[in-house]
Amino acid sequence: MAARTTTIRNTPTFYALRLSIADNVVALEAKFDSDAQRGFGSCSQPGAKNCSGNYGLGSDLKGGTSASCRLETWDGVRSPRLYWAWEKRFFQPSVFQPGRECPFASHHYQLMRNFLFAAAFAAREGRQRFGMFVVCPRQRAVVVSQQLETFKWMFFKKKVKRGILQGDTAQS
Repeated sequence: MAARTTTIRNTPTFYALRLSIADNVVALEAKFDSDAQRGFGSCSQPGAKNCSGNYGLGSDLKGGTSASCRLETWDGVRSPRLYWAWEKRFFQPSVFQPGRECPFASHHYQLMRNFLFAAAFAAREGRQRFGMFVVCPRQRAVVVSQQLETFKWMFFKKKVKRGILQGDTAQS
């Protein structure tokens, strides 16, 4: 079967490219030299003082809602993000302990977002496997690789082998 790609406009909430081939969905994140120096991006909400930087009640400083994450709520025309609903399928329970520093206030946010976009598309399209692929300049590979390793071992519930999450990942 031929590969099918979908290009997404350049906004803060989408990955660069989605590839669906056979029974697989892959989110591609392309890092250029200018942004690869820092590695992956973090959630903008703590820096904008819209959230406390903690996961749990009271974190939504902008809207004052009772949501554990302000991205779970409406903000004008921005709809709630479904990250936390999807995250609980894949990430360790310690990620969701209320009151502790939000693990996605760091560079893990962009990794989490891309991984979960691929998971959501795989589920929607009835695909069995999904993942993400990162492209970056060779001189920045050390920073990006270190962040990928930290993300992989800190968050996933199931064993990760050679960068692949093991188990029934596309199933709820």
